[in-house]
Amino acid sequence: MELDFWTFVAAILIFSLGAGFSLYEGVSKLASPHAIQKRIVNYIVLAFAIIFEGAACAVAFKEFRKTKGSSAISRPHSATRIPLCSPYCLKTVPQC
Repeated sequence: MELDFWTFVAAILIFSLGAGFSLYEGVSKLASPHAIQKRIVNYIVLAFAIIFEGAACAVAFKEFRKTKGSSAISRPHSATRIPLCSPYCLKTVPQC
């Protein structure tokens, strides 16, 4: 129970900091816009993000299948040996 609480607190802090930085950057770019200089950098960053998210999704599903066993797919999170595996699987699935 305590692990879930601190995981939630960490997630809220990470997402809040990301949202604040994104908001600041968006407002500053709207205030003083400039042309994109090197578009290839954007595509390289997106390619790496897709590769890393795909790898994370594959690892999460592999662990999920190991801990799931023969139980139904809707109930493995209650009996998993790794408590963070199921929340990570649930977070990662929509991204894949």
